[in-house]
Amino acid sequence: MWRILPDWLLASIIVLLGCTATVLIFLFVVLVPALLKVLIPIPTWQRWMTALLVPGVSFWAWTITRCMDLARQPVWDVQWPPGLDPKGKYLLISNHSTWLDIPVLLRIFHGHIPFPRPFIKRQLIWLPIIGFCAWALDCPFMRRHTREEIERNPALRGKDLETTRRACEKFRHIPVTVLNYAEGTRMTEEKRIARNSPYRHLLRPKSAGVAFVLNAMGEQFDAILDMTIAYTPGQRASFWDYLCGRVGHIYVRIEKLPVPAELIDGDYQNDPVFQRRFQQWMTALWDRKEKLIDALHAQMQAG
Repeated sequence: MWRILPDWLLASIIVLLGCTATVLIFLFVVLVPALLKVLIPIPTWQRWMTALLVPGVSFWAWTITRCMDLARQPVWDVQWPPGLDPKGKYLLISNHSTWLDIPVLLRIFHGHIPFPRPFIKRQLIWLPIIGFCAWALDCPFMRRHTREEIERNPALRGKDLETTRRACEKFRHIPVTVLNYAEGTRMTEEKRIARNSPYRHLLRPKSAGVAFVLNAMGEQFDAILDMTIAYTPGQRASFWDYLCGRVGHIYVRIEKLPVPAELIDGDYQNDPVFQRRFQQWMTALWDRKEKLIDALHAQMQAG
């Protein structure tokens, strides 16, 4: 019955349902343990409150993705490795081209791995409800200083590393998926050209964030999950497009990789040899991802 409605009306209803669910779950499930975590700054107590928060936020993610299912569905093609553990520890690396990537990730991984904690731009801490919940879940908020800012104030160089280490210290005691969009921002053609990317579908990967996480937690991770998302060729799919039924294909491939022992203990900031080795590893990962997206686009066009 829902799908006989005009696209814009169905999409508007889904947005209204999602916003209502977000507010209700925040008020009645998330807010109390989050406030108790703030008010009682005892590490053990805060870990308990985080343990209460995670099921609530996971229920929110499930609810939002069920609302998404009311829309006219694209062709989904998802392949992942066996043996994923909702109580495990993973580093999840992905390409990033649109805000739709995030609900896609929540939809496919729900119940298969621990709730993902992404690296987040610090400006998003002010996003109503979402920013507060991300802060309560100890997601790392990154300032992402420009090269010019660091040159003017070299003390800024280590700030993101310290933020990452503090967050990872809290993650040591819990099942967790640390999510890193290695490009640092959503890929657009304008950014690709401005950054002189050698890829057609991707920006150059930034290695520092991944290196900092592996340095802090590498021996604890069960695996690295390399996720590649591809949409209909030539389409920059938005979340609104999805809700309006205008997204043709969503292809997702997840590869489960061992954590390279030689990339755990190095000093990315101060050891140029280790830094170069790490960047070569990331470049090889991105080279494979570019070829995979090409192959997925060819598969969509053939089908």
